[in-house]
Amino acid sequence: MYTIMVASPTHDDQGGYNGAVAFVVDVTDRRLLEEKLLQSQKMEVVGQLADGIAHDFNNLLTAILGYAVYAMTSVRKDDPVHEYLGEIQAAAERAAELTRQLLTFARRDIIDPRIVSFNDSVLEITGMLHRLIGENIELVTSLPQDLGTVKADPGHLGQVIVNMVVNARDAMPEGGTLSIETANFALSADDVRRMGDIIRLVREAFNQRHRNWDA
Repeated sequence: MYTIMVASPTHDDQGGYNGAVAFVVDVTDRRLLEEKLLQSQKMEVVGQLADGIAHDFNNLLTAILGYAVYAMTSVRKDDPVHEYLGEIQAAAERAAELTRQLLTFARRDIIDPRIVSFNDSVLEITGMLHRLIGENIELVTSLPQDLGTVKADPGHLGQVIVNMVVNARDAMPEGGTLSIETANFALSADDVRRMGDIIRLVREAFNQRHRNWDA
């Protein structure tokens, strides 16, 4: 609990000190909201940094891939150098995939919902998630094959997963196991009514975030 206390002395008719009046205000909710806002601002900065780095790195990779492919056409396939160039190409392509993941995480464009597999969204950013959580946290996934599809923007879906993983990582400073599990779940009418306020708050926060981006 976080509190603020304000105290003021009281005096008798002769002006002498005879006590004090204190007011204690519970500011726990306000403090928690401030912490959530600070975390959101940090994620915004990280997104901007990732966006800039990814674009610059992608330009370098384009040159590396281009010259590697061009050099392979100038070397016989039985030449050992051809194999080395192939390894360079493969490594650059893996780096390009990581760059695409960074751009997906950092992108702030319009929403483009489509039918996607949530499992695929998790698998596509697994490499990035391993780097985010560090070596002292084990990442475990449980992704059933019969999972239904969802209609969502793939980039924003990836952002949601990353945000949840970062929050979980911060809650385990000593390390541990982080599990991501997907499952089919049907909401009843009562479930929807109980979740109404949560959905409304999430929608308002989402709309406010995009208004800030547009500004």
